[in-house]
Amino acid sequence: MKGDHVGNLIRSARRAASVLLFSALVLAAADARARDNGHDDRHDHGPPPRHDHAGHDEDDAPRHRDRGPRGRTDGRHGRGAKRPGPGGPMGSMGSERPHRFDDRRLSETEISERLEILRMIHPEWAERAERVQRSHPQRLQQMMRRRMPRIERLIELRKNDSDAFDLEVGNIRLERESRELGEKLRRAGDDPGADAIRKALRDAVTRHFEIRQKLKERRLAHLEKEIAALREGLEQRRKDRDRMIEQRLQNLTGKKGGW
Repeated sequence: MKGDHVGNLIRSARRAASVLLFSALVLAAADARARDNGHDDRHDHGPPPRHDHAGHDEDDAPRHRDRGPRGRTDGRHGRGAKRPGPGGPMGSMGSERPHRFDDRRLSETEISERLEILRMIHPEWAERAERVQRSHPQRLQQMMRRRMPRIERLIELRKNDSDAFDLEVGNIRLERESRELGEKLRRAGDDPGADAIRKALRDAVTRHFEIRQKLKERRLAHLEKEIAALREGLEQRRKDRDRMIEQRLQNLTGKKGGW
């Protein structure tokens, strides 16, 4: 009898342990499902995609954001204003990559040249930069070297292709202007002056479209020339096939030659 009693106790303990283990597994699975659902909800209810206020598709808009000399957006300094990343809408002043001038001091002539271009594309920023130049010249040096890579490209473009330079300056100015007018129109709401703002916005967007169209046409023409040159080179290689193979064999056996 005593052995039977002990056996019953062992069996009861095993059943209780099985029930506890099963309950723990069920609770763990439910907890995992809850965590998964919470994760999905966070993704499903994220912010909607942004659209270009100027009427362009996201992929077609310039991928940069307006930055003033201190990196603020569109001149708005309010508390909680977001600092843009390098991929914002304007594409003019953002820090895209370390620049080749990072390690040297810009001359006064180079500073003046950069300020001149800055006045063309954003007069307000130029005024701020000039104030920084008077009060903190070293800060202006750092800003010019590291925060304005587009300025450097515009300088090179003005030297090599004045027509393209004019188009790029117009592209940047109209991008800024259209965004500012779009923001102004949203703030205007039903004010009597909203129609005049809307008309000005349409005019800016139209002019911006025409400039961007010309830039794309120039890019296409450049690509067509590159393709033509590649075709010509490929045809020449075909004609020189035997000679080039022989040269390669000589190179591989220790003599000069190449493809």
